Amino acid sequence: MKDTKIIAVWIAGILLVGWLLFFFTQPVRNEILRRSINRLLVENGENDRLLVSPDGMSAAGIWWTLSDTDERAVMFAVMDGGIPVPYIAFVNGADIEVEPLNNYAKTVYARISKGLIDIHIRRIEKEIGIKYEF
Repeated sequence: MKDTKIIAVWIAGILLVGWLLFFFTQPVRNEILRRSINRLLVENGENDRLLVSPDGMSAAGIWWTLSDTDERAVMFAVMDGGIPVPYIAFVNGADIEVEPLNNYAKTVYARISKGLIDIHIRRIEKEIGIKYEF
């Protein structure tokens, strides 16, 4: 009985430390993600659409404000054979433009069904309150 209590306290302690690390490192993780996405955007020639700060997380993905524009961006991942493939959607009013973030995402984008991307577009539209028309 005493051994199970000690093991339970160890497990609870490990979970608490893990949760605290996850909670308190969120700003650092956001900054690392912002820098890597901005690097990919510069490589893709999108120098005028750099991410500034996160707006929050939602069912659609991670929302970001963009520099020097009224647009917002949402970064999301599409699963391809168990591998998360990163995409970014630029939202300007009712216009949604989805772009792959790296070369692997470009090859996946060319071969996946349009319906899979439409699912993510509809999630984005649900959050911004517009209707999507084909």
